[in-house]
Order: sequence, then C-alpha cells, then structure tokens
Amino acid sequence: MAEDEVDASIPVEAQDEGPKNDEAPADRPDTKKSDRSGSGSGSEVEEPDVKPYIKSQISLLEYDEEKHLFSHEQDDFLDDWIENKSKYRSIFIYIDGENIKISHEVPHKSIHSIQYFTKSADVEIFMDNVDEFVSHGVLHVPHIESLLKQMNGAFSPLFLSNKTWPDSIRNDFTSHLQRFMAYLTDMRHKTEGHTILYIPKEGATADIASACADKDLVQRLETVMIHWTMQLKEVVYAQDSQEITENSGPLEEIEFWRNRCADLSSISTQLDKAEVKKIESILDAVKSSYVGQFRKYAQQIQDGSKQSENNLKFLNILKEPCEQLSKATAREIPPMLPNLLNLIRFVWTNSEFYNTKERITGLLRKLSNEIILRCSKEIHLEKIFDGYCITSMKTLNEAIDCCSKWKETYERVSKAHQTSTGQEWILDKTSVFAQIEAFIQRCRDLIEVCECQMHFARYEDGQQTKMPIFPGQRGQDVVRSLQEIEHTFRRNLVILKDIKHIMMQNTISSAFESVRTVEQGVDLLEIFRHLSTRETIKRTLDKKIVDVVQMFCEEMNKVKKELNNKRPYLSLQYPKYAGQAHWIKALKRRLENNFKVIEAAFFVNETPVFEEAKQTYLQLTSNLDDTIRKHFTEWQLLAEKEIGKGSKNDAHKRLEQPLMIRSHDKHGMIEVNFDRFLQKLFVEVHYWHRLMFEVPHYAGEVYQKRDELSKLREQVLFVVLDYNRVVAALSGEERALFKERVRFLDKKLHPGLTKLMWVTKGVFEFFINDCRKNIASIQNVVDEYKFNNMNVSASCKKISEMLMVTIRKDIYSNLEFEEEQAAHQKKMAAMLNAERSEIVNFLLRTNEYFRRDGPDVQTGFFNYCDKMDRMVEEAFRLNIKWSLHELSKAINGDGKTPPNPLFKVKLVLEDDQRIEFDPTLKKLHSIVNSIGPQLISKLQSTPRLPDVLSKQKSSKPPLTEVFENDTEIKKLQKVIADGMNKNSVDIHEYLVRWDGYREIWEIKKDMFIKRYQRLNPSVASFDGDIARYNEVSHSAQKEDTITNISFIMLDSSQLKRSIQEHCKLWQDKFTTLLKEIATEKLNNLTEFFIQHCEKLRRDPADLDALGDAIKLHEQLQGERDTIEGMISPIQDQFAILEKNEVAIPDESFEPLHVVPTSAARGGDDNQESQGQVQSDLINSAEEYKRRVAQFVNDFNTNGPFDDVWAAEDALDKLQSYRDTIASTRIDETRIRKGLAIFKIEQPPSKEIANMENDLKVLETAWQMTKEWEDNWSGWKVSHFRDINAENMETGAQSLFKKLARLAREVKDKNWPIVEKTKKKVEQFRRTMPLITDLKNDALRPRHWIQIQETVGQTFNHEDEKFTLELIIGFGFDAFAEDINTISGAASKELSIERAINAIAELWRETKLDIGPYKEKGHFKLKLVFPLI
Repeated sequence: MAEDEVDASIPVEAQDEGPKNDEAPADRPDTKKSDRSGSGSGSEVEEPDVKPYIKSQISLLEYDEEKHLFSHEQDDFLDDWIENKSKYRSIFIYIDGENIKISHEVPHKSIHSIQYFTKSADVEIFMDNVDEFVSHGVLHVPHIESLLKQMNGAFSPLFLSNKTWPDSIRNDFTSHLQRFMAYLTDMRHKTEGHTILYIPKEGATADIASACADKDLVQRLETVMIHWTMQLKEVVYAQDSQEITENSGPLEEIEFWRNRCADLSSISTQLDKAEVKKIESILDAVKSSYVGQFRKYAQQIQDGSKQSENNLKFLNILKEPCEQLSKATAREIPPMLPNLLNLIRFVWTNSEFYNTKERITGLLRKLSNEIILRCSKEIHLEKIFDGYCITSMKTLNEAIDCCSKWKETYERVSKAHQTSTGQEWILDKTSVFAQIEAFIQRCRDLIEVCECQMHFARYEDGQQTKMPIFPGQRGQDVVRSLQEIEHTFRRNLVILKDIKHIMMQNTISSAFESVRTVEQGVDLLEIFRHLSTRETIKRTLDKKIVDVVQMFCEEMNKVKKELNNKRPYLSLQYPKYAGQAHWIKALKRRLENNFKVIEAAFFVNETPVFEEAKQTYLQLTSNLDDTIRKHFTEWQLLAEKEIGKGSKNDAHKRLEQPLMIRSHDKHGMIEVNFDRFLQKLFVEVHYWHRLMFEVPHYAGEVYQKRDELSKLREQVLFVVLDYNRVVAALSGEERALFKERVRFLDKKLHPGLTKLMWVTKGVFEFFINDCRKNIASIQNVVDEYKFNNMNVSASCKKISEMLMVTIRKDIYSNLEFEEEQAAHQKKMAAMLNAERSEIVNFLLRTNEYFRRDGPDVQTGFFNYCDKMDRMVEEAFRLNIKWSLHELSKAINGDGKTPPNPLFKVKLVLEDDQRIEFDPTLKKLHSIVNSIGPQLISKLQSTPRLPDVLSKQKSSKPPLTEVFENDTEIKKLQKVIADGMNKNSVDIHEYLVRWDGYREIWEIKKDMFIKRYQRLNPSVASFDGDIARYNEVSHSAQKEDTITNISFIMLDSSQLKRSIQEHCKLWQDKFTTLLKEIATEKLNNLTEFFIQHCEKLRRDPADLDALGDAIKLHEQLQGERDTIEGMISPIQDQFAILEKNEVAIPDESFEPLHVVPTSAARGGDDNQESQGQVQSDLINSAEEYKRRVAQFVNDFNTNGPFDDVWAAEDALDKLQSYRDTIASTRIDETRIRKGLAIFKIEQPPSKEIANMENDLKVLETAWQMTKEWEDNWSGWKVSHFRDINAENMETGAQSLFKKLARLAREVKDKNWPIVEKTKKKVEQFRRTMPLITDLKNDALRPRHWIQIQETVGQTFNHEDEKFTLELIIGFGFDAFAEDINTISGAASKELSIERAINAIAELWRETKLDIGPYKEKGHFKLKLVFPLI
C-alpha cells in the first residue's frame, strides 16, 4: 500500500478514535465556512461543499455509492487535497477487493481500474473554480497502455489540431505534450523489453525549409531528439549487462542474445524510417548541437546490432547440443561433453565479438550449471531418508562421476587446444568449476548419510536387515547398546530430514507477520494449504486458522466498541441521523465482507472455533440493524415536531422569508437567509432514501422542491459571495472612496433583503443576474484599484532600493570616486524619475474612476493621493538614508568590523621641502561631504502628488526642504563628516613617524660638505657618515609601503624612493669629497716617488754622479718609515671608496701598491754592478715573454668570439685588450732599449703583432654585429605600418655582403660570431618578401582575418603592439607562401574594387530625365539611350 494511502477496510475505531467534537453531527450541513474575500478580513460565508461533487464524479465500474463508503480518515484526506493542505496535486481512487481506497500514488499492485483527480495549480478548490482547476479520468488495466491509447487516439490529435489558442500558449503546451508522449511511449514498451522511439507527426509532415524557420518547432524536435538519445544511450550501456541469473544455463544465454538481437534490429529499423531521417535533416539544417550525439549513439546501435547478430549466429550452433543436454541423464552427459567443448572452442576462436575471456568463461559456467541441474533431477532426497541407500548411492556416484568426467574433459580439451593452436588456454578454471566442486561435495555428504544408515540403522534398499545374534553373557548388552545407538541415529536423522519442514514453518510464520486483515490471512492459508499433508505443517496451519478467526472476532469487538461510542465522528457531508445509520451500515458491511471470505474458505468454516464466531456475528449484525431503525425513528419524531401538522412553522412558513439578510457579526456584509432545518432535512431525506427507508409525506413533499431551492440558494449564495468580496476588499478609508458605488449596490440588493421570498415565483433570474452583473462591474473597479495600489507600492519599493551611492569593492585612485558617483547619480536620477512617472500613471488610471464623482469622493481621493504621496516621500527618504548609510559604512565601518580601504592616497615629497598627500585630504573631505546635498538636490524638481493629480493643492513643503531638515539624514551626514575628520587626525598622527627623516632633505647638501671639508675629517669620520646614510636608507626601506588608516590606504612608495634618493646623494657627496682628498694626496706622493726614483735609476755618468745617487739612497732609507706612514691613510681612504663601490681608474690606484716598494729598493739596485743590471734586464725580457704568452692564451680562451657576448661588452673587452697591448708595447720598448745598451738584440713580439691583426678583424665583426642589432632593435619595436621595407632590405643586403666577405677572410679562425650574425641577417633577408606582402596596401580586414586563421594566431594589425618582433614571434615565415597568396589575391581584389568605384562614379554623374506617365501618378524615363 502506498505511504499516503487510506484504507477504507479498516474500522473507524481501529484507524483513529478521531477528534471528539462538541457539536452533534447534525450540526454539520453540506456547506462550510470559508474566507474568500481576498483581503484577509476573515469574513465567513456559506458556500457549497465541493467534496460531494468530487465523489459524485467517481465513475469506476465496481464503485457502488452505498457499498463503498468513505471512512473519516479518507474524508480528511480528501479535505486536505481540496483545501490545498497537501503537497500533492493528484489523488488516485480505486477499488481494492471490497474496499475503496484513496492515495497520492499509483498503487504498486495490479488494479483493474483507477480514477485520478488532478489540480492544475496549488489552489483551494471551490464550486466556482472546480471546473477550471480540476480534471479527472479513469484508467483501465493495463493502465499505461490504456493511457497511451487515449492520448494517441483522442487527446493528442485534439490538442495539436486546435488553432484557436495564442501561438505562445500553443507552442508551450505542445512542447510539454511532446515530452510527455515521448516518456509515455517509452514507458509503455519498456515493460515488454522493447525500445520504441516516439515520432511526432508535426516533424514528420513539416516541410524542411518552413520547419527550419519555425524556432519553436525546432526546439520541440530537439527535445524529442534528446529523448531519443537518452533511449539509445540506455540501450548501448545495457548491451553487456546480461540480466541472467547465476544458475542459468547455456540455453538461457542463447535466448538472451536472441532477444538482444531482436531489440537492436527493431531500433535500427526505426532509425531508418523516413520520419526519423526527416527530423534529423531538419535539425541538421539548423546545425543543432544534439544531432552529433544522436548520430553517435545511433551508430553504436547499428554496431551493437551487428555484434548481437554475430554472437547469435555463433551461439546457435550450440542450441541443438544444449537442448539434447537439457534432456540427458547423468550417464548420458559425459559422451556429449567433448563435442560441446569443441563447439565452444569454435565460437571462441572464430567469433568476432564473443571471443573474450569473460564471455567464454561465463558460457562454460552456465554449462556447469546445466550439468548440475541434470544430475539434481535424478537425486531424490525422500528416497535417501526413507532408507533406499543402495540405489541412492548409485545415483549419487553417477552424478559425481558425471561431474568428474566434465572436469577431465575440460582438462583434456584445454591441453589439446594449446597443443594444436599454440595459444594459451586463459580461461578462469576456478570460476567454471566452483559450483561443480560444491555439488560433488554435497553428493559425497549424501553418500555418507546413506552409508551411516546402512551402518547404524541396518537399511539397504528401503528394508531393514535383521539384528545379528550375539552369543555369550554380554550378548544382550551388546544388542541393547546397538539398539540405543540406532535409536539415537534415527532421532538425529529425523531432525536432519525435517530441517526443510522447520524452515517451511518459519516461512509460514514470517508470512503471517505482515497480515493485518482477515482477507489477507485467508489468502495465505489458501496458498499454504497444499502443504498440510505434513503433520508439523498442518499443526502450524491449524494454529494460523485460529489466529485468522480470532482476527475476525477482534474485528467484531472493534465494531462493538465503535457502536458504543455515542458520538461517532462523521464527515461534514453526512447528516446526524441518516449519517449515523450509514456509518452503522458501513460497519455491518465490513463485517459481512470478512464473514463471506471466511465462509467461502471450507478449510476454515469447518473448524469449531468458527462456529462460535459465527453465532457472535449473527447476533451483532442483528443489533446493528436494530440501531439503524432506532435512528430512523428518532429522526422521524424530530421531523414531525418541526414541520409536521402540529408544528407552528411548517415547511411553507419557513420559506416565507427574504432571500438575504444583513450580517449581525460582520459589518456591511450580507448572508443567505435560508432555513437551516430545511437544509438538514434535505440531506437526511437524501441519505434515508439511499438506505431504502420510506420518509413521512410532509418531509417528502418539501424534499421534492429540493433541487429548485438548492439551485436558487446556490445562485443567491454566489450573489452574497460576490458582494461580500467587494466589501471585504475595502478598508474604512477605501469605503469612503467607493461610497457611491457601494450605495448603488445596496439599492440593487434591496429587493432581496426585503421583498423577494423563497416562495416568490418568476423574478429570481433577472434579479440575480442584474445583481451579479453590477457587482462584477464594481469588482473590476476594485481589482483595478488594488492592482494600481500594488504597483505603486512596488514602485516605491524600487525607489527605496535604487541607491544613489555606489561603493565598489576595489580601491579608488585619484578622483575616480567623484566621477563614478556623478555618473551613478545621473543614472539613478533618471531611473527614479521613471519610477515616479509610473506611479503618477497608475494614480491617473485610478482617478479615471472617481473624477466625475461628488465632493465627498473628491475629498477622499485627495486623502488617497496624500497617502500615496507619503509613501513616495518615505521611499525617497529611505533611498537617501540608505545611500548615506552605505557611504557611512564605507567610511566608519559597520560597528563590528573596521572599514575596508576605499581611497588610495600617495605620500609624496613636495619640492624637497614637505610631505604632501595626492589627492589632498581637503579634496577628499569636499567630495565625500558633498554627497548628501547632491542626493537631496536631485529631487528638487519633484512635485507633490496631490499637486499633479488633484484640484486641491498640497500644503506640505517641497521634498528637498523635508529631507534637508530630516533628523536621521542630518545625523548620517554628521557621522560621515566626523568619520572624515577623525581619519584626518589619525593620518596626521601617522606622519609623525616620518619626522625622523626630515634632516635628510631639509639640510643644504653643498654648504654642509664645504663646512665638512674645512674640518679635515678623519678616515673613520668619512666611513661613519657614509654608513649612517646607508642605515637611514635601509631604515626607510623597512617602513610599511602600504598602510591602512580606516578607509584610506596610504601609499608611501614615492616618499620612500625620495628618501633613498636623498641618502644616495649624501653618500655621493661624501665619497666624492673623500675621492678628491685621497687622489690629491696620492698624486703628491706619486710625484715625490717619481722624482727620486728617476734619480736613483739614472745610470751614473761618473763617480760623482754615483756618490750623489748613494747619498740620495741613504736619505730615502732614513725617511722610509715616514714615507710608509703617509701611504697607510691613503690606502684606508681608497679602501672606503672601494667598499662603497666608487669607480677608481686602475692607473690612479696602481702607484699606491707599486711605487713605494720600488722606490725603497731603488737605491739597492744602484749599488750593484753593471753585470747585475744586465742580468735583471735579461730576466725582465724573459718575464715579458711569459706575460705575452699568458696574455695571448687568455685572449684565445676568453676572447669574445661567440654571440653569448653583448656587442657593447664585446667591443669594451676588445678595447681592454688593445689597452693591454699598448702597455705591453711600452714595457717591450723599455726592455729592448735597456738590452740595447748591452748590445743585446731583442726582436719585436710576433704574438703581439698577430694578436693586433686578430683584434682588428674581430672588432670589425662585432661592429657589424652591433650595427645589425641596433637596426633590428629599431625595426622590431616600430609599428608595422611605419616600417620602410625598402630601407630595411637595402641595409640588410649591404650588411650581408660585408659579413660574407669577412666570413671568407676568417673561415680558418672558426669564430662563431661571424657565422651566427651572418645567419641572422640572412634569415631576415628571407623574411623580406613576407614583410613586403604584409605591407601591401590592398589588404583589407577580411584578408587580415584570413591571415589570422592561416597562422593560427589572433592579433590586431592596427594595434601599436603589432610589430616586426610580434610577426617573427608568431612564426609568419612558416606561412609565407599562404600569406603571399592572400596578398596577391588582395591586390587583384583592389583592382576590381577600383574598377567598380569608377563605374559607380560614372553612374553618380549620369543625369536621368524622368517625366510623368499619362497623368496616373507614375513616372518614367524619357530617354534611355544614354543608359544603354
């Protein structure tokens, strides 16, 4: 049973005791209270109950209104659905046995017919909307097929042929209908294992061209194709999932592939249908993206069909042997196995698709299952446990032998397969024989049972052998022991034998656990009755029979309990007396159904316990009948008292009263004035008639007027509902606005409140129609009024939400904030004005209904406009307030978290004098604080609504004045201003941290250095001062670059750079001064050394000159410590300069290391003999040769011969080599000159001469390389349109010739720089035709797009970034031929274009002479010769 299903077969007491209502059931008329005013005012009016109507529409064939009564739970279930308290839109009603059931779900078991009721929307159902929102119908078994036939045969053609609907509704409905039909068709045929494609007729009959133009049709066809694709996908993925049980045999496998082949063939046939092809062509013509996926799966279906046919073809050769196997005995099976295995081998080796390891293993496993099944058919457990041991053991041994032969045959064939084919037998043997091994073990266990019977029970073949006679005194003891053993064995054997019976007893008990009704219990007893031949099972079934009868007795006790309940719960549709009678009748019918079921079951009604229950049943049913008659008598007495002959108010008098009365509870509303007793009387009589009771004549007479009075009452009720709906929709103020219209309605309704009675004849129809017509007219005005009010409220809501301040997530730089706010305010002002205009338009529509009414209504309309004006004013106020609140939140935060950075302000050093902000804080304050006044000023031209809509002018001040004086807006502006001021204070406090660096830029550097120089500072002072500014620079660098202070992000990067630049200037000033001082001292000392060394080195001409030299040497030796003391401070000064990376020329620094030592030793050299001088000169010459060789080797090793060097660096390196050669030449000249004194000939160095030549050639090569790189650097970054291809080609050609000549000169040098530069230039020369093609003026945007597609890159040839470097980087040269073709085509197209332009210019200058034609209003060319 479904989860939400209510079962009418359960007694009322058993289901739920139900609420204990204080009112008697007779107080429940077939009407109900409902608030349907639409305004929620809570006015209750009587209206017809829709539930009896729903029940009257039940048209199930088995349904009997009197027999199948709804229980109170089912009535509640139906009420919830009608009142829209249920989450489901559909309910299903059906007959299950003798009971009616109602559910939100389709029953899971087979039901002959089902009736459905479906709501089209989630609404409450009334009598006036039931036809609009509820549809119902009946489905018969099979339900899906029945529904499909109805849809195909009736509903679908009817819907699709309807041309009266609007196109939008028709297209939408057709789309949903096609989707539903596709799923319904699929569901219908899927239950039979078939896949059928739903083909819509509109796609099959439509013309392709017209279908492509119909976008809605294309969309529907795409939906159908998507469903086709899902169906095909499901079939494709299910091809390998063989739904065959684990114990199936090979015949089942063959049958599976036969069904698969039939299904796939059927689908293939459907795919080849002309209708499917046509739909595919339509969607292919519109380039639908779903066609490719559909074709993919369609192709897989075709392939799967081919695979299935192939598999079936090969498996069919196994069919006949497998059929013989399915009929064979265990002894007949082994001879069949070799042939079967060979056939399977044939399938394995020759099948195109069935040759996988898994499928062949599965086929062999199914063959094992079939062998086990054949052997099991010959084994009888009953004979085994009855003592037929010999024949059973023979059968079991034959089964074991059969299984063993199967394993042996498998082994033999597998070895023969490997021997004959050379292929390995790769099947899973364990999987194939797992069931065989288990079956053999079971057979052996049964053989052991047979042997035990022979050993311990003396059974051979159904007969016991005699007990042997044991002689001696202990013989009887032995016999007793053997008999005891035999007895124990038999007892255990019985337990073993009855295990299946115990299992059956447990199964029966488990089945009865879910039994809840007598009918279910009897059905289960009928199912298990054939097993009652077993005594144990029979006892179990007898116990269950007692339980079922007891269940029937409990059902009778429940009925008694319900009957004793003096106030049973009844549905609203039932009257007090007849309703109770029907309820008692339903209790009796419930018992009758159960009794009939038990009485029909002969195996139950023959039991003694049933006889006792039968007597109780007969007595109880008799009591129920008496109770029904008692209720009828009570009602009859009441009716006679109220409308009988002796009553004061008979039926006629009760009808002599007005149709309607004013409501005493709801001010301004009316009620139906129909006698309540007559309402109850009609219901009572109706239900007593259904119970076949004869009612009194006075009740019958008035009941004959029931239809007429009910119809009249229903029509009057509609008038009451319509009138009350109008009144309830209006508030007190609105009733004043609609005063004249309500007064008009009261005048129309006055006859029904005073003159017209229920017995009046012939005037009701006109009165009711006239009233409803006038009420409907005013209802339309009220609806339009409410609609306009709702739209005004919606517009006011939009106005309040269209904030005129926008705060983006990222940070504003410079003055972006001001520009963005101005643009946003302008945009929002336009949108706000548009919304206000909409409000005015809605109010003007409302005014159309009241502008001709009297002064009172006009005053009411003015008040209404004033109310609307207050709404608009509040909307604008909220807009400004929330806008400023957004700005305040950005400035001050939300109170929980600090604000995020909003503005980016840079710290800059202005004129090297002071720290300034960019933009300034004053400017930011001005921008932010002006937002509020700007927002208010946007509403300056907005007038008051009464001034626009009413003749009476508003006395309220303008909106701008109101908002300027608004306390909350002023408060928000102050909060924003305070936030700005506080932030300004915090920022100035932050600037204090930079005061420590002020002296860096405030002190005049040049004046300070002059004063510093006059103080003659020490080396340590220089070092300390330079290091101090280095520390200051590092300290400034460590300061935070970005600092967030509230909503401002301070960027100190420029200030930090300025401080670093100032520190660098201070360091440069100090190092420059130190360098000047150190250089001056070094130059003085060097001059001193040079003068004295010259004297000491000069060869003495005579003895006097030699004495002067010795005296000078002794003097210098005496002053040696003083001279060395002068050198140390100079070295310290140069060390500081070197530490601070100050550039010092080598020639300036070298004397500091060489000259002092040489001078100190100069005197010693002069004392030696001429021979020593000569020896020193020779040694110097050798040392010179060694240095030259080392220098040449360094050049050959580390010289700039490759392009890893930059051209500038390489030329600098070559220059350094030239400088070294120059200094080497000087040394060479000095040594040669000295040796020449001693007549020693020293030739010039050939290595130096050769190296000079190499340097000259290498320098030429690098100069050409530099020339090329300079040219290329200029060309590659220039915009492509500015390139002069002719100059580029000339320059490249000239340079290539020079490089070629140079390469020939140095080809034996193997210098890579020459060849690589030459290749670069040559590569560039090859790209020149490409550049010429790209520079073609005939190229148009379409050609450039074509070039982009050719090279596979996206670029803009007009962009500044489109340079020669980009062209080379994109690899245009690889597509030179294609680009040349495009450029050539562009040139030809340009020629055609120019020719067309010339023709157009000719036509533009041609003058045509046109004149009137026969005064008919037409014109013609007078002369056509010039045109020809």
